[in-house]
Amino acid sequence: MLASSDEQQLLVLLNRTLNEKDHSVNGLSEVLADVKVYSEGLVDWVVSKSFIETGPWPLRHVLLFCDQTADIVRATHLCRQLLGRVHASSIETFQKGQNNLLEGLRQMLAGIGPDRTSVLLPFLQKGKMHGRVLLLCVAADLSMQFARSHLGDVARCLLSEVEVDTTDRSLSTSFLEQEYTRYESELEHKSLGAVSNAFRYLQTLLRSAALDDGSPQQVLTVCNLGFKTLNPRLQIEGEFEQERTSV
Repeated sequence: MLASSDEQQLLVLLNRTLNEKDHSVNGLSEVLADVKVYSEGLVDWVVSKSFIETGPWPLRHVLLFCDQTADIVRATHLCRQLLGRVHASSIETFQKGQNNLLEGLRQMLAGIGPDRTSVLLPFLQKGKMHGRVLLLCVAADLSMQFARSHLGDVARCLLSEVEVDTTDRSLSTSFLEQEYTRYESELEHKSLGAVSNAFRYLQTLLRSAALDDGSPQQVLTVCNLGFKTLNPRLQIEGEFEQERTSV
């Protein structure tokens, strides 16, 4: 933890560097990450410049910020910027920083408690489809639980169709197409639910939303998301038919 006087000098240096170096602090940020510099003022400064969301700040240093942050407001800001970073990432960029991103989000989502749904949901509802799919994958990887009051909003977000490459498609469809592609070689004799933890997460999430909303038909809607166009052998419809008898 930096002393207050050292923190002030560092912030002055960062602002000067930002103004003099083509609006870049990349070199200095790498040095600070290497020596593991931390202070609350530094975190607030980095957040205020959106450097976590837009990418210039090293993820290994952001993870240190997350390790040291207990204040719920600061944790919420860090969480939003990490989610924004995932949302704006290509698949390749996300995979490179996946472990640090997941660990940072795991800590910050736990730190902000019930408010986690209201922080994540706006990112799931907007932007390019691939970014929204990545965030849904993150939610599945973290086994994220949504607040009951938001389950209806989550279900609508998953099932509402938007135009993607001139085709109407829901977030659920895009997500499951990705999972099918990932596990295609294993689906000759197995269902997607048998090989994909993410699919089972989505199934549970939709079932919870349907039960809470009193509308089991929401779960059955998933049966009609076009899986037959993906592959006739995809053993997925039967799994959702089981939901018909359980809700």
